[in-house]
Amino acid sequence: MNNQSKTAGAGFGSSLGTKVRRVRTRKALKIVLVVLTALLLVITSLGAAIVMPLIQAYDKSYTEVPIITTPPGYSFVIPPMLGDDMSGKPFVGENGNWWIGDYDTLIKVEYGASETDDTGVEYTPLANEPIIGENGNWQIGNVDIGIKAEVTTGIPEPPPVTTGPDGNSGSTGTGKPVTVNGIYKVEKKDPDIENILLVGTDSRNMSSLKGRSDTMIVCSYNKRIGKAKLVSFMRDTLVPIDGLGKNGGVLWQRLNATFSLSGIACTVNTINQLFGLDIQRFVIINFEGTKNLIDSCGGVNVKLTDTPNDPRGEVQWIQNSGYKVVKNSDGTYHLDGAAALIHMRQRYGSSDVTRTNRQRKVLMALFQQVVASRDITEIYDLVRNAFNSKMFQTNIPLTEMLDLAASVASNGANMSIGSHRIPTSYWSIRFNMSTQQQVSTGGAQVLQINFTEQKNKVQEYIYGK
Repeated sequence: MNNQSKTAGAGFGSSLGTKVRRVRTRKALKIVLVVLTALLLVITSLGAAIVMPLIQAYDKSYTEVPIITTPPGYSFVIPPMLGDDMSGKPFVGENGNWWIGDYDTLIKVEYGASETDDTGVEYTPLANEPIIGENGNWQIGNVDIGIKAEVTTGIPEPPPVTTGPDGNSGSTGTGKPVTVNGIYKVEKKDPDIENILLVGTDSRNMSSLKGRSDTMIVCSYNKRIGKAKLVSFMRDTLVPIDGLGKNGGVLWQRLNATFSLSGIACTVNTINQLFGLDIQRFVIINFEGTKNLIDSCGGVNVKLTDTPNDPRGEVQWIQNSGYKVVKNSDGTYHLDGAAALIHMRQRYGSSDVTRTNRQRKVLMALFQQVVASRDITEIYDLVRNAFNSKMFQTNIPLTEMLDLAASVASNGANMSIGSHRIPTSYWSIRFNMSTQQQVSTGGAQVLQINFTEQKNKVQEYIYGK
């Protein structure tokens, strides 16, 4: 064979080898593509198996409450409240508090040293002598008690009787309930802060979105700094409720009446209007749902007061109510859902201040416990079971909820949680719901507040303003 033939033969063999390699490469690529496609199908099917039950469960709890634009020209101004003559200089009552007329300001004549309330806010020691502040209100130490130093609220003639939504008079303005059309749209005050209203209710029928609201807590989450804040709004606070009074006017009632009389949208709108917030989302959970949620987490560990000789102690109250309390080695107490619920609702021997404080403490302990000790599978099961319970309602879209959950999860157990309450200060009065008038005897005991002061307090706490 000559060189030319060898060269030609070598070229043929080389060309054939290249073709064989190309065929093998294509076959290998096909195999890889088939495997990848199969894996993708498996992953997709697993994803559907995981996501679909969650979506189906979520659909049972999601409720559509429209976000509506406020009517043109609408503005809400807190109206003056009718009341008795509260003239005269504050004096010392038998219980050692400052009084004005027939009204206890709930401020002691002397504190002695600085005191700290359940929110961790320190009070400056109060002066002994009331003074007239720059705005003309009586002021005790650094606390403006919101009552004018001069007579401005006397009623020369009987006030008009407030009617219920159906036109009938009633002590609570009830009758045929008025349903607010939707939550008024409010622009976010800070794009990184999400405010969600949590309402705890005794309602068994969660589809009605009504009932008595035992708990109202704004859960505020700052995605920028990874910090959450819980702000309790005390249910007995006397507030003006727009649209429920005579001829669609204002009805003065307890804050929790917004939910029972007119539903969740009315509650959200009232809190936004009075305190300058931007709540658009809510979560409603009833007592049974709260108990089941805590049990799904394996119970909760909280700090409790233990006073064996005093039935007002937290441990004693739970035990005397027939529920089990187990003390942990770290000094906390383990409560199951039923025990935790009775603990959060306790009012015997204490005030709504301490009751709302207990609620926030249980929520904070539950959150930290779940984030710190549960893996993603258990958290998924917990969320799915909560949705399936039908004891829980929300208007938070699933995409928003997942985005919020991802942000919270990224901060993990290191995320700090703050606790506060509104009002921080108030005075106790008796109020006749029928005549919409303050009275010295009878009526209902409610909390009257300085709205400007309390609005500034909550704005400063949530937004740092």
